[in-house]
Amino acid sequence: MSPVPPRPARYTDESFVITAVTVGLITVIVAGYLLNWYLEARNQRELNQAQSVVYRQYLRSTPPQPPQPLPEAVAERFKVRDELLAHPAVKPGPGFAAPGVQSTGKVIVDAIDTAQGRQAAPRF
Repeated sequence: MSPVPPRPARYTDESFVITAVTVGLITVIVAGYLLNWYLEARNQRELNQAQSVVYRQYLRSTPPQPPQPLPEAVAERFKVRDELLAHPAVKPGPGFAAPGVQSTGKVIVDAIDTAQGRQAAPRF
């Protein structure tokens, strides 16, 4: 006698209900996550649009301002920088814009020029 092959397992009503409830819960969780993501994206988009409207209204209501003259201290620093850059012995490096470098460099260049008998660069 040949062995009888085993029968395939049949789903019972109980396992069908468990499967249906599990699939339903997973569907509800995924749908809730997607709905939450959509609502947050929409709120962010509406906030950006509202900020854009406010900014455009601000730009329309604010008259253009004429440029303000530079403070005297800033203008003096630009003069020192321009004098240094015009000097043939000065080659600006990475620290050229650091605080105090240009004013110290100006003093050094003037001292070297005086010691070598050159006339100092004309002052602006």
